[in-house]
Amino acid sequence: MKSRLPDFGEARSCTDFLGAILFIGSLIGTALLGIYASRSGGNVVRFVHGTNMQGLTCGVDFNVSSLPLAAWPYPPSFDAKVCVASCDETNNVNSTVMGVLYASESRLFHCLPTPDAVAALANATGWGDLYGDAEHEATLLFTDLYTAWPVAIGSVAAAIVLTGVVCVMLRSFAKPLFWIICLALVVGSVFAGCILLTWPDSDLMINVGPTYQSDVQLAVRILGGVLVALGAITLLICFAIRKQIDAAIDILRYALQAVWQRKTILFVPFLSLLLALGYLVVWLYVLLLMLSVEHLQAPQPVSNSVNHYSPAFFPPPLAGTHNGNPDTMVLFDGVSMWRWLTIYHAAQLVWTLLFLIYFAYAVFGYIVAAWYFSDFRRKHAGTGPTHGARAHGQYRVGVCDGLWTVFRYHCGTVAIAALVLTLVQLVQAIFWIVICTLTRIKNLVCCTASAAVGSVPVVGSAASTTVAASSAAAGAAATAVTCCCCCPCAGPCNSCGGGANCGLCGCNWANDNALLWSVVWDQSFCGSCGSAMALMMRHARYAFAVAAVSRVLLWITRFAVGALTALVAALVLRYSDLFGHSFSAPLVPVFVAFLIGFIIASVFAHMWHAAIDAIFFCFLTDIDINGGPALAPLELRRLGSAALSP
Repeated sequence: MKSRLPDFGEARSCTDFLGAILFIGSLIGTALLGIYASRSGGNVVRFVHGTNMQGLTCGVDFNVSSLPLAAWPYPPSFDAKVCVASCDETNNVNSTVMGVLYASESRLFHCLPTPDAVAALANATGWGDLYGDAEHEATLLFTDLYTAWPVAIGSVAAAIVLTGVVCVMLRSFAKPLFWIICLALVVGSVFAGCILLTWPDSDLMINVGPTYQSDVQLAVRILGGVLVALGAITLLICFAIRKQIDAAIDILRYALQAVWQRKTILFVPFLSLLLALGYLVVWLYVLLLMLSVEHLQAPQPVSNSVNHYSPAFFPPPLAGTHNGNPDTMVLFDGVSMWRWLTIYHAAQLVWTLLFLIYFAYAVFGYIVAAWYFSDFRRKHAGTGPTHGARAHGQYRVGVCDGLWTVFRYHCGTVAIAALVLTLVQLVQAIFWIVICTLTRIKNLVCCTASAAVGSVPVVGSAASTTVAASSAAAGAAATAVTCCCCCPCAGPCNSCGGGANCGLCGCNWANDNALLWSVVWDQSFCGSCGSAMALMMRHARYAFAVAAVSRVLLWITRFAVGALTALVAALVLRYSDLFGHSFSAPLVPVFVAFLIGFIIASVFAHMWHAAIDAIFFCFLTDIDINGGPALAPLELRRLGSAALSP
């Protein structure tokens, strides 16, 4: 337990310098990968523009510099492309490079067949299985996304406004909303469980054979009992920690107040977002360089449909004759070493993105902690004592001060926290791959066994009756195994993956608390982990309440803003003529609007989550130092005194 208040002045030291060195080294490694890939023949232009059958990059190489677009003379032959001056060439009966004719649109230096052209080609040539529904829907989706950019821009503005509205409403109605949700969960769980427990047995046997009647009845009864038990447990937990839940809701409200009093703090997550987008552009460029390191294969023969005029599209005497395309084509094959290096490249991306997220989190924690412990908040809000703050070296900390302090002293700690979570996610990914692979193998075995048992014939003799009984028993066993390992809802892949997700959430929670301890008390990551965990364990009921309440309300914020943004987009598309009938399916721009609203709300939810954790951390530190929340706002001090009573 600390005997003094935190110091937010200049008396700080650099924590976890080795972590900063490792992170800088990983960034240098990514830069070196890009340089080496470029010198090894990597060419992003060739990767994006497309190459023709002679290996020339359309619009770049000398012989085809005036032909900037790549097109497919026969779309089912995906590797065979030609360079054209415009997409009108794909529907030109006088063309010397097309095998079939179709209308197309220019997209990313390629001439993509239009949706109507895909359907017409499928009917005329009969290769709908090769270029059918999936490609057709993909083309429609791409066109709708390209047309929806005005909706996306408008959705950003709408989402920002709606996020502010939802947060103001949550600040006023967070407490009744949370208890209504808890009541709905309890009542709904108990009601559903009672229905399953009292469901008539005759109604459960409609589509189930006599062999499995008892199994289905037992499963339904067990599920009903589990739902009733979950409802009862939830009710007991809410009643046992009701005071802590009320304090947690007030902590959430005052976290919003802290953000509001430091309005410039809203700049921090958007700065991290801009840095992440900038790094993502650089990362994608390096990735394209790595993937474009290729070597030439031996010339491959082309299909007759590529180098001959199709009689279904070209009149005599061209029909069936040879066009201007060669009989062989040059293909590029990727180098396997660079494919393996993309694993490191992907891990480095995750590490950098997590570093930026944790950096913003640490800055938020530092500024909010200074707001809590300094006399500026109490003078500004007019609550709580103001004596003694300056004597402990407290200062009014601005956004620039927070950014500079975390960057100068705690980058190494932020890098280590991000690295730990990156390694956990890597292990989780490997775990998922292994478990899901084993699940598929078990699916094949158990489903094959179930089919084999079901194929045993039944005849009327006593011996055959015995065989039938044993077959039925084996069939029931195989069905049980199938339900355990073949069902996508209850298979080990999902259950084990859920455990891995819980481990990931636990690691993220420990990292958050360790970062807060580090930036507040100026300690290294390892020492902060133990100290922060001990602090949380001393106040476990508080920790559980804050985690539950914040998770529920933050997810409500995300989905509410996303849904409202999608509703605004749907109303605009329905009652305005801004876009006419340019969308094949209005669901696509509406879904884009939902994603934009969800992302914008998630950015603010991340800020709110950091402020909540920082206020809660300072609240517990205040309790440990002063024997109670002496420096907290008046409502938190009153609630804290009541909630701390055993």
